Amino acid sequence: MSAFQKKVPTKQRGVTLLLVIVIVALVSLISAQLIEQANFSERRTTLMLGRDQAYQLALGGESLASNWLALGFDSDDVVHLNQPWATTPFEFPIEGGMIKGSVRDAQTCFNLNSLDTAAQNSGGGSKDDSSRDEPRSDERELNRDQNAQRNTPSSDPNNPKKPRSQEIYSNLINEILKQADLQGVTADSLVAPVVDWIDQDDLPTGIDGAEDLLYTGFEVPYRAANSLMASKSELRMVKGYSAEVYAALKDYVCVLPRNDVNTINVNTLLPEQAILLTAMDDGIDASLAQSIIANRPEDGFDDASFKAQLPDNTKINTDRIVFTSNYFVIRIQVNLKGAVFVMRSLVERTGGQKDKAEFRVVTRYFGEF
Repeated sequence: MSAFQKKVPTKQRGVTLLLVIVIVALVSLISAQLIEQANFSERRTTLMLGRDQAYQLALGGESLASNWLALGFDSDDVVHLNQPWATTPFEFPIEGGMIKGSVRDAQTCFNLNSLDTAAQNSGGGSKDDSSRDEPRSDERELNRDQNAQRNTPSSDPNNPKKPRSQEIYSNLINEILKQADLQGVTADSLVAPVVDWIDQDDLPTGIDGAEDLLYTGFEVPYRAANSLMASKSELRMVKGYSAEVYAALKDYVCVLPRNDVNTINVNTLLPEQAILLTAMDDGIDASLAQSIIANRPEDGFDDASFKAQLPDNTKINTDRIVFTSNYFVIRIQVNLKGAVFVMRSLVERTGGQKDKAEFRVVTRYFGEF
């Protein structure tokens, strides 16, 4: 044996073996984590590509639905439920799935943004007044009526007259409260907070109003929007709108991009939406509202036929009951490789040629809510 060779103690050999085992374990752990991260990144990339693909397919479905919607009526025609867009939802297969589409009228609900009467009175019509067309003749007439009501002093100074849009919303809530079991809820407690959520000042509307002073005191503080609503789901942020209240209201309210549109198309109302007619005019009770819908012609009412079928001596203000629509919701569902992608597009009719209306997309919503 060489003089320079030394025998390694048994204890040192054990430590070396232990270090080797620890190093191998660490390398294995790091390798496993790297593999897991690589798999996660690959999965995420696959999902992102799948979502982008589904989104592009949904845009194609939206374009197809817009063309389908344009069939059957011109820019001045009535809109009713026997037109192709309402009677025939479309679907067609794609590689790895299916695209389904349907269209519904967006003017069979109460427009929450119409509660912004202060902006209407000051001449503001929407968030984007510079880019929209001039109000239509029926809307100009409605605006004059609203302004006249707001500027007319009440005969009772202790009970000032509400703007008509607030009266309608209050009527609608009262009709819903007759059907829903909501304890401790009143129309005033729900109307005023929405007005404050939309208007541009920081002053609460009456004793039921709610502005920043209330919302910033919550455990998770936030501020009132003080602008037009972008989605009716914003109601869940407003004072008084619990999950139960929202569930009872959501099928009867909507959000349109203009605060001067507050009309109901009687030709596209469903029987379960009859309370919207009741809310629109005190002269329409529940029985008459159901009768109007039941006796509706197949090609819809016009002004003359609507008034002709009303009972004698019935006085109804028809300013907010119309027979056409300019806003529609296109719902596209893409089923792709086991995944489901849902997009809803609010579109506005902007006119067009005699036999084909034109539509522009106002906003898009993703998912169901």
